[in-house]
Amino acid sequence: MPNATIKDVAKRAGVSIATVSRVVNQNYKVGPEVQKRVRKAIEELNYVPNRVAKSLKGVRTSIIGMLVSNLGNAHYTSVAKAVEEVVNKEDYNIIICSTNEDPERELRLLRMFEGRQVEGIILNTTGSNNEYIARLSHKIPIVLLERKINDPGFVGDLVNTNSQEGIKMLTKRLIDSGHRRIGLVCGPKAASTSWERSASFFECLRDSGIPVPDDPDKYPYLYKGKFFVEDGYKGAKFIMEREDPPTAIVFLNNTMTLGALRYFRQTGIKVPGDVSIVCYGKIDQDILYVQPENAGVQAYTLGQQAGRFLLERIKDPNLDSREIVISYQYYEGNSIREIHQ
Repeated sequence: MPNATIKDVAKRAGVSIATVSRVVNQNYKVGPEVQKRVRKAIEELNYVPNRVAKSLKGVRTSIIGMLVSNLGNAHYTSVAKAVEEVVNKEDYNIIICSTNEDPERELRLLRMFEGRQVEGIILNTTGSNNEYIARLSHKIPIVLLERKINDPGFVGDLVNTNSQEGIKMLTKRLIDSGHRRIGLVCGPKAASTSWERSASFFECLRDSGIPVPDDPDKYPYLYKGKFFVEDGYKGAKFIMEREDPPTAIVFLNNTMTLGALRYFRQTGIKVPGDVSIVCYGKIDQDILYVQPENAGVQAYTLGQQAGRFLLERIKDPNLDSREIVISYQYYEGNSIREIHQ
């Protein structure tokens, strides 16, 4: 199917080409009803405005787009720095954006990348725009970062970590320390990192003889949020205010753990005296009042591999899809209390 043109959008919306241009460029006021019709037509036709001058057609833009879930997470800023170092050596510049785990924002930014004719994309996806990303992968080389695209049409690479094994190891550490009531604070269900790590957590509980409902969503010590500081705070509060609170909590990423520590400090809950905690994702801050035990990967290694994969795919777009899994490392802390009787 050929790419939609601005003329197609105008016809679908029942407006002039100039009106479509004004809505896209936001340089003139357009009534809300007309805007709504135009944006609906853009969505239905999958129209992507080409913001690069036509004279540049066929000429390298030397731009790579990188889209991550949360630039507030030090893990991703370190990954981005490593990617930048790799691609800069080949004279590429990089545009780095954050989705904030918002699928609509992700879609807008990916369309922006497409419109600017970036030569490749590194994507830590929300998991909610799989069909569009699969189509896009046939036009622009894409390397996925830690999160999968569940669409058979996707062509590209995945740089992943064995976070499932990391969560299993951390959960087992708590169980071996005598904990039986263990909470879980996880991220958005659409993100593969969230549902895969959650599955590992519950599998470990079952293997250890700890009861888990047939529907894990009914697990009494489960909180679902986003991978943000505030969700870690809310998750810890929700779980610790249960009638019979757990003695330990697993956090599925490092940023949420920081929010939880803030909640514990504000409420006087001692770690590990009152509750033990572990998390997936390296925490480099040594100024914390407690050092959470965690498992994670070196962000620099992750970013370097993603950058190399993308450069290789830009040079040869016909490469078969590839996946590399980088092993987690264990980082000892002081956040687990032994409660053996």
